[in-house]
Amino acid sequence: MRNSMLLKLLAILFAFALIAAACGDDDDDTSAGGDDGTEEPAEEPAEEPAEEPAEEPAEEPAEEPAEEPAEEPAEEPAEEMMEAPQLRFGYLQVAGASEAAQRLEQDARVAIDMFGWEWVYCDAEGDVAQMQTCADSLMDQGVDVIVTDGTTVEVIVDQLDRAIEEGIPFINTGGTQSFYDKYAASFNPDDSNLGAVLADWIVENGPGEGDIILSSVGFTAWGAAREASLAAAIEGTGYSIADTHDVDFADPIGQPADAVATALTANPDAAVVWLTFDISALGVGPVITDQFAGLAPPDRPLVATFYANCTTQQQMAAGGVDVSVEENLEWSSWVAVDQIAAFFASGTPFST
Repeated sequence: MRNSMLLKLLAILFAFALIAAACGDDDDDTSAGGDDGTEEPAEEPAEEPAEEPAEEPAEEPAEEPAEEPAEEPAEEPAEEMMEAPQLRFGYLQVAGASEAAQRLEQDARVAIDMFGWEWVYCDAEGDVAQMQTCADSLMDQGVDVIVTDGTTVEVIVDQLDRAIEEGIPFINTGGTQSFYDKYAASFNPDDSNLGAVLADWIVENGPGEGDIILSSVGFTAWGAAREASLAAAIEGTGYSIADTHDVDFADPIGQPADAVATALTANPDAAVVWLTFDISALGVGPVITDQFAGLAPPDRPLVATFYANCTTQQQMAAGGVDVSVEENLEWSSWVAVDQIAAFFASGTPFST
């Protein structure tokens, strides 16, 4: 969504630039073509540009750029890197098969490499028991800090309590959580707003009415937030949630694909397929292109999901996914690492 807002802002700025350019052209044309203005335009450019550029540009660029870039960039990064202590950085990956999770992981890795920290990694592969094992394993290996990309807090509450007792900051960079007080800090997108953006788009641009097949992860706080926004947006409309199935985190591609295929066989006239978990699009997309070859909404169900990952875009290009709400996930990892460095360097409290 931030990317969407940025694109809108850039579009507005571009529009203003075009307007400004057009106004400038109008001024030039008026000055050049006006009979009464033939002397004034010739005098003002001859005097003012001749004096001001000769004095001001010659002095200011020579002093300011030469001093500021030479001092500030050279000092600040050097001091930060020297002050940041060497850390064992533990990373608890929830489901490494998810490209959204990979995006968070990759940028965290790039950021800690800049500090030269040690990377200690564990992928739970979507298994609840393995999430607990991973967290305990990281602490057993003596990590100084743990970052996770959105483990459901209820699953690892004992491990979070252990981290608090041992003074190990445990930080969330993934989705909305139930108990933020269990984490030292959390840097996550507003999943309620993400859900609202997608649901509102469907209400405004979708088929207009019909059944919604919901591929749900409502058992997580971030999934529940997105789905609550969907329920709120369709209230009083012609849409209704007709079929709901929970996604198996251990099989987030194949299981939802089978569930959606079954639901569509029973209800081929469904209006929308909503995928709360982005990775499910990789399984559901081929089901759509298979069952509805050559068709597009409203002649087949509209498929909506989150995060315009590269693989999701491939499904969109193939005709299996129609709309996806994007969020700048990478900022979460960079902000988290920056805050970790500040905390261990100077004791600066985490700010979320």
